Formats: sequence, C-alpha cells, structure tokens
Amino acid sequence: MNKSTFDENAVYPKSIIWPLLFVAIWLYVGWTLREHAPPVGVEALTNLTDSNSGDILTLPLKLNRDTSQRLRHYFVSQKPYLTPQVLYIGLTTQAISITLNGVAVEPVPLRAESELAGLRQSYLFLIPPQQLNVGGNALEWVITPNAGSRKPLQVADVYLGERDVLDGYFRANHARIVVLPQLVAIIALLIGTISLMLWYYRRQETLFAWFGLGVCLWMIYLSHYLWHRLPLNGSEWIAFIHVALLASLICIQQFVYQFFSYTRPRADRILIAFAGAASAAMLIISLLWPDDHLTFFIAHHYVFRAVLVFFGLRLLYLLARIAISTRSAAAIWLTASVFVGVLFGVSDSLIVLQRESQKELIFHIGILPMVLVFGFTLLSRFVQLLNLAETQAAQLDAKAQESSVKLEREYLARQLFERERLLVDERHRLATDLHDGAGSLLVSLLAAVRKSGLTQAQMEQALVEAISDLRLVMDSIDSTGSDLAEALGQFRSRMEPRLTAAGLKSIWRTASLREDLKLSPRRTLNVFRALQEAIVNCIKHAEASEVKISARDLGSTLELIVEDNGKGLAGKVDTTITGGRGLKNLEQRMKNLGGYCKFESLSGAQHGLSVQLFIPIPNENETKW
Repeated sequence: MNKSTFDENAVYPKSIIWPLLFVAIWLYVGWTLREHAPPVGVEALTNLTDSNSGDILTLPLKLNRDTSQRLRHYFVSQKPYLTPQVLYIGLTTQAISITLNGVAVEPVPLRAESELAGLRQSYLFLIPPQQLNVGGNALEWVITPNAGSRKPLQVADVYLGERDVLDGYFRANHARIVVLPQLVAIIALLIGTISLMLWYYRRQETLFAWFGLGVCLWMIYLSHYLWHRLPLNGSEWIAFIHVALLASLICIQQFVYQFFSYTRPRADRILIAFAGAASAAMLIISLLWPDDHLTFFIAHHYVFRAVLVFFGLRLLYLLARIAISTRSAAAIWLTASVFVGVLFGVSDSLIVLQRESQKELIFHIGILPMVLVFGFTLLSRFVQLLNLAETQAAQLDAKAQESSVKLEREYLARQLFERERLLVDERHRLATDLHDGAGSLLVSLLAAVRKSGLTQAQMEQALVEAISDLRLVMDSIDSTGSDLAEALGQFRSRMEPRLTAAGLKSIWRTASLREDLKLSPRRTLNVFRALQEAIVNCIKHAEASEVKISARDLGSTLELIVEDNGKGLAGKVDTTITGGRGLKNLEQRMKNLGGYCKFESLSGAQHGLSVQLFIPIPNENETKW
C-alpha cells in the first residue's frame, strides 16, 4: 500500500484538529435541521377528526393514499383576531385544500408551483381576521392524492399564528426541505460530471470513472427528495433508490482502493456478489408487495438497511485503516466525511424504524460533505498528475536542449575535424600533383642538364611544360564550386595562346554540358592533364593546321574528343624529355580516372587523328576536396 499523494508530509496530531472540527460542524448542522423547533407564540393544532369515520386522529399521521381524505378540526377563539392569521401545515406529501367556517382559504406559495417540489412540502394558508369567529371555528380540509403520485399521505404538524411569525418559519422550512437538497444535487451533479469528463480524456485513470459513477448513483437516491411524481410504484421506487445507494457505496469503495493503491481483499468479490443478490431480492420483493405491506417493511427497513449500514461501516473501516497506516491528510479527511454520512444514515434508519414522521431525514445532507471531500481529493489527484506531467515535460525539454547543445558541439567539432582533414588531404594532393607534374618535369630537366646538357630550345620547352602543369594545378583549385563547362573555359583560355603560337586553329564545343555537372579538383586536374596530353601530342607530332576539342555529357559518362587534320598515327611520338608522356601515358591517365580512351585515324578527305576520352561521372557530382 502506497502513501497517498494528497499530502506527502506525515500528519501529526495537531493536523487532525481540522477534520474533527469539520465533523463537529456537520453534526451541528444535522442536529439543527432535524430538531427544528416551532416558533414561539403560535397555536399547535394536534387533534383532527376523520369526517367519514368520526375517529380522532393525532398528528403526525399517515393516511391511505388511494382516496381523498376529509379531516375536521374545531378550535375556540377567546378574543377577536385583529391581524391576519396564517395556517401552517408542515411535511405533507400531497395537495391540500382548506375551508374555514365554510369559506375557502387559499395557500400562499413561496414560488409558483412550489407545492409540487420535493419529497415533503409545507403549506401556508392566509386567513383574514374577519373570517375567524370569537368562540368556535370549524376548520375543514381535504387531502387529495396528486395525479400520478405514489407517495403516502402524510401530515407532520399544523400551526396557527400571526403571519409575520409563521412566514419566516415557512421559508426556513422550505429552504432546508426543498432548496438544500436541490443545492446538494447540483453540487453532486457538477462534481460527478467533471469526474466523468476527466475519465473520458484519461481512460487509464479508472478511479475518475468509479467516483463519477458513484456520484451519479447518489443522484438517483437524491432524486427522491426532488421529484414530486415518482416514475415507479411506491415500493418499487423505494427499493430502486436504495439499491442505487448500495451500488454507489461499492463504487466509492473501488475508488478508494485505486486512489490509495490498496490491494483488494479476496472477500471483496464475495461481498459484492452478496450485495448484488440482496439488491435483486429487494427489487423482486418490491414487485410483489406494496410499501405498506409488512413483508416489504421488514425486507426493506430491517434487512436491506442492515446491508446498507454494513457496507457504509466497511467503507469507514477501510478509510480509517488507511488513515492510521499512512497518516495522510487525504485518508483522514475522507474518513471524517464518511463518518458524517454513515452517522446520518444510521440516524435516519432509526427514525424510519420508529416511524417518527415529524422528524426530518438528513442523510441526503450527509452526502454533501462526502461529495465535497471526495471531489476535492480527486481534484488534488488530477492537479498532481498535471503537475507531474508538466515536470516531466520540463525535464524532457531540458534534456532535449542539453542533447541539442551536445549534438551541436559534436557537429562543430566534427566539422572542424573534417575541415582539417580536408586541408590535410588537399595539401597531400597538391604535393602529389606538383611532384608528379611540374616536379617530375623539373627533376628530369635537371638530370638532363647534368648528364649531357640541353640546348636553349629544349630547356625552354621543358620549362614551358612545367609552367603549364603548374597552371593546370592552380586552375583545378580555382574550379572548386564551379561547373565543368566553366572549368573547361578556363582551360581553353590557357591553351588557345599556345595553339595559336603553334599555328593551329582551335574549335571548342562544350556548350552541350549541363550546368550542374561538377567534378572534384583532383578529377578536374586529371581531365585537364589528359586533354593537355592529347593537345600537346597534336602540336608536336600531328603536323596539323586545325584541331577540334569537344565535350559531351552521355549521362553516366563524360566524352572528350580531340580531333586534328594531321597525319594521324604515322607520326612519331616524342617521349624523351617529357618523362614518358605520350599515347601510352594518356591510356594510363584514363585508367586512373576509371575510364578509357580510343585512338582513331581519320581516312578519306579528312585526314588526321581522333583521340576519344571516356570518363565516368559519379552518381553524385563531386564537389568535395
């Protein structure tokens, strides 16, 4: 059993004062409502005569509800009345008509049709002073069953006095007999509706459903104090509302189990089955015998009321046990409220068994503190769940922000690492490109100079080759972020002066390349070197007058063609100074790029050599270093 979260702090003896004061206040309210004394200075009319049989009847009385009842009362006035008088008839269940000395007396309703509300109602009849005789006065009244009503005919008390005195008494009785039960019903309906709405939106919290269902069943019992026209026969209705009351106690008990995470005992199912059997038996008895039959009286007032009292005391014992073991404020307050309700219920049962109809029943008033305390306890659970959800949301948000900051730091660190790695790779690439290109040319040139010497023309040619390779490296770096067509434009601007100086006319066709085609700097450099290799071979060996350079995008392959009008493959390829550059070197470059090349001698009217380079294009354009 877990401690209630209503108040996480232990409850010390001083904190019990408030629940005890709560109990004392409600006991005082119940005693005040039940022992409502008549006003001072009024005359109580106690004896009535049955006009049909002549029998003397003593108030309070209960009459046959099947037929109208004619009653008569004689009272003697010793002196004339100077002020208007009123006749107060309290706690009756049916409509009453009055005649005094043969003249009809009209009732004074508190509000329109107020006599049709509630289980029992009070009436106030205005009597002009001139209608009262000095000496004997004959008061006759007829109690007529209301159409559709199955309530017994009852009369509790009758008073005659001045209007100013009995008018306030009448209004006070109306408030406690009619208005107060209506107020209890409205509060119970509001709390029950809120509870069921909370359960609707939080289906996993079934304690809201148990409490809402229990309050709705309480409302069925309270309706006995609010409706004038009963929907069932007298015995059937009485049995039905008390069965609903028993079911409400069971629902509240299930609510307590879940609220305090209390393990249900094994005997609980047996007791619930017993309650169901007792309820079914009570309903069957109500169908067989009327409410004034001895069998129904014993079954309802002795047996079934004992069952109700037992389940009420069991609920009280359960809460008291939880309060003692947990010392939580919630358990103590719930115990106090259930104690008030059970005490009022036992008191009402004793009054019903003694048949003291002049005393007001107050169990429906005892329901109010139970509904208020249980509703506040349930609201505290909802607020606690809401605060817990907000706390968890705040914690998740804090963790999310912390994770976001951590990821951002890791991303920045990885980005910095990647940038440094790219710079290292680029330095390595540049060193490799310089070593394989201009560096290799310069080393070869130095070796040739030391070995046998070179002519000025040869040295100049070697230096031009080295400078050209350095420019290719720089152009590949400048092409980062540019498309291939733009990079080829830069390459063209480098090669055209050299072609012109060699007496070659150049025709460039690169407009068919798409704008988003990009290659990495290394791949771009290799493409430039392959083109340069083909063009230099054309300058040095083809003896041509025109060269055509074209580029086409074949989808997954880039096609580069260098075509001249020279002597074709019959020419000699010079590889002595360039370190092995030539057509074989061109084939090796294509293998390094994952492509291949074709050499084709042109025949017919157009002689020359066509060098076709096929370079694969990656699935995604290469823009990284």
